[in-house]
Amino acid sequence: MAYRQVVWVGIGVLAYALFLWGMRTVLPALALIWGLRFSGTVPLPIGGETLSMAGGWAVDRWFSHAAPPGRPCVVVVHGLTPDGKDDPRLKDFARALAWSGLDVYVPHVPALAEFRFDPRVVPQMKRLFQEVESRCPTWALIGISVGAGPALRALESAPSWPRLRAVATVGAYADACRLMAVGLIGERLYGWDTASVRQAARYALEGWGRTHGWSEEMIRHQVERLLACRSVEEVDAWCRQAPPDFQAVLRELSPIAHTSRPWNVPTWILHSPSDPAIPIEESRRLAQALRSPTVRFVEVPVLTHVETDASQGRTWWAWKSLWSATWGFYRALN
Repeated sequence: MAYRQVVWVGIGVLAYALFLWGMRTVLPALALIWGLRFSGTVPLPIGGETLSMAGGWAVDRWFSHAAPPGRPCVVVVHGLTPDGKDDPRLKDFARALAWSGLDVYVPHVPALAEFRFDPRVVPQMKRLFQEVESRCPTWALIGISVGAGPALRALESAPSWPRLRAVATVGAYADACRLMAVGLIGERLYGWDTASVRQAARYALEGWGRTHGWSEEMIRHQVERLLACRSVEEVDAWCRQAPPDFQAVLRELSPIAHTSRPWNVPTWILHSPSDPAIPIEESRRLAQALRSPTVRFVEVPVLTHVETDASQGRTWWAWKSLWSATWGFYRALN
């Protein structure tokens, strides 16, 4: 009889442990997937406030009033979007994360909102991460699209992040020069409309040159040469021959150029095989460059670039890879 009681007590303890584990991993992961799938139609009762952090960046903090104290935090860095942290897609994503029980910090990064090449983003982003680490018991990073590049650079520029538990990127890039090449010649490679990207590249190069002492003749020459490129190889050659200060910018904003240290943080690199903005090969190169057993490259067909695709998401198995990565992310965070 005593033996049976011990067995039943053991089973009860195990069941309770599994229940607590599910509350901290399975249910939050399901909540996030549900929020992503129905973000435009399901009301999510979430609180929010705007903070000033990292020396002046406006940062939206999203949270659930029902979540317990001491909950993990996640920083979400947006990509190239003129709305920055106020992009409606990003707000839906942040609210879904908060609904799943996380404190969510979404900074407005002026350089990314203005489509500017600015290496000063990296140290300022590092400062933001330090402030989040001082506020939160544990935290994670999600880098969206082009924003993942400087975010990863900021992580690697620090010797350690003792409270960082997980990293995820969605539609990321590995090399800034290759990213620029894709944007400039995407019409030839993929049939994309590249007019806005070419205009942004022109403005970025002109702005950099004028604030760093280039002559007008030099600016005109570099812009003409860059916009005349018709292949990835020609853009690569332009990058190698660009003025040294601009080469340094491209290197500073390229995660693939700074992978000498061991990468020991559980990391999920997500990318859609049909991404219309950044080719999936960029995320593959990034995963290979990090060369770590903690890094997982995940193809997510339910995504377009960084949005869920309603036509792809009609069947449950289309969400399988995203669910697997989300569940793993929550397990690492908890």
